[in-house]
Amino acid sequence: MKEYNVVVKDKPGLIRVALLYPSQYRVALSSLSYQTLYYMVNMDERFAAERIVEDWAPVSIETGLPLSRFQVVMVSLHYELDYAAMVRMLHEAGIPLWRWKRGEEDPIVVVGGPPATSNPAPILDLVDAVVVGEAEPVMPGLLDTLAAGSSRKAMLEALAGVPGVYVPGVSQKPVKRQYVVSLDEAFHPVAQIQSEEVEPIWGRSLLVESGRGCARGCRFCMEGHVTLPRRERSFGVLERIIREGLKINRVGKVAFYDLAFADHSSSRELLELVVEELGAEVSVPSLRADALSEEHISLIARGGQRTLTVAPETPYPHLCQAINKVIGDDVLVKVARAASEAGMKILKLYYIVGMPCEPPDAAERIAEQVSLVAEAAKGLRLRVSVNPFMPKPHTPLQWAPLPGLADVRHRLRMLVRLLARRGVEVEYYDPRLAQVQTALSRGGPELGKVIVSWALGGGGLGAWRRALRMHGVGVERYVEALPLEGELPWERVVDTGVPREALRRGYEIYMASACQP
Repeated sequence: MKEYNVVVKDKPGLIRVALLYPSQYRVALSSLSYQTLYYMVNMDERFAAERIVEDWAPVSIETGLPLSRFQVVMVSLHYELDYAAMVRMLHEAGIPLWRWKRGEEDPIVVVGGPPATSNPAPILDLVDAVVVGEAEPVMPGLLDTLAAGSSRKAMLEALAGVPGVYVPGVSQKPVKRQYVVSLDEAFHPVAQIQSEEVEPIWGRSLLVESGRGCARGCRFCMEGHVTLPRRERSFGVLERIIREGLKINRVGKVAFYDLAFADHSSSRELLELVVEELGAEVSVPSLRADALSEEHISLIARGGQRTLTVAPETPYPHLCQAINKVIGDDVLVKVARAASEAGMKILKLYYIVGMPCEPPDAAERIAEQVSLVAEAAKGLRLRVSVNPFMPKPHTPLQWAPLPGLADVRHRLRMLVRLLARRGVEVEYYDPRLAQVQTALSRGGPELGKVIVSWALGGGGLGAWRRALRMHGVGVERYVEALPLEGELPWERVVDTGVPREALRRGYEIYMASACQP
């Protein structure tokens, strides 16, 4: 594999850390959080971090060292379905899957990422420690404890004392989520791993995090709630990263990572720097339509991006109010016209179907809104992406039920037929996978045995159903409405700092707005 900016350490006595990414190599290349962790650990002279990804043998990319030979395995989880790949990779390496079966010669398995911060309860019997929150404030204490060189039992007991680390079987109360206060003072890798053979998802580019978190408060969005508060890197710091990073990485493109890029106070100036002054290409994530100006869209198009992605979520004004994300027809039409005039090729629209109290004519209403947008989007190809509603922890809608499979399938089939007549491409997330994801995101430790059987059975939908039957677990308990008064599995493990009562008030506001005739 031809790469550059890779770190290879061969000094004797180093503590070997495997950074396990339970997805493909090209996806790992595109993950700024994974790259950040790689350089953070390798900056410590006591440690050597090496990468292990799903589509390689269970050996490291850097030296070919088998996964089982590392002293520490740090798993970067990005969504709940990663659990299956994580379990398979540990199993293939001969690492005992149950934490109590691991001995002194087995690595310490540490997990982090959004699912770990949101609800690690289903995997608590499979891991040794959980990082709750962001890596930067946790890593110094974590690495110091790992470097102490004590017995496995003593090390786990010590890890339980590190702020932001939950140790199953040791920690006695929920762990408070840790987060960076100032992004300007936080580490950001300027040199990043670049492959000369494999194209990352966003193309070869410099990955730049302009901001973290989102202040919008959409009532369905887990990531927006578990990354609070909203923080920005200043223009000066970002300018240095961009100028140096383009040279060091030998790339001509900047990919911005930010839940709310258009909300950044210097978003337009950043685009002007990249596109007009430096003459580089640019890639930006899905954007809030109501935060986009014509100048934003024009600069993005001049930066070579040909697809503009926005997420109206729902065509119903009363549901827009209920979810706290009001993107009306007028806003979408304005964005479509601006994208067309700027020379964009594709406008992609994201929708959610099956939200609580959604009217039964959702497919027709979405098709009507898309048709309205199509009239304004002259010369643009429209694509529609639809997800079933999935209730997630730490959001006001965490108590809501998952919509029924038959109902969601009917709405999706209807939408595909309606939009096919208009020449609009439609893609959608399999509602059966939405059911799996919801169960994993809202379940407890009892799902550990299901996860193991599911993973070792192949990780597909059939394996999931077999695993549920094998262990006598009914999926209904995870997908139906949850009682407002009962304790939720994640509340025993993590404290994100968002009060339960604030979430409950948000749920009651949603129900009052969405469900009243």
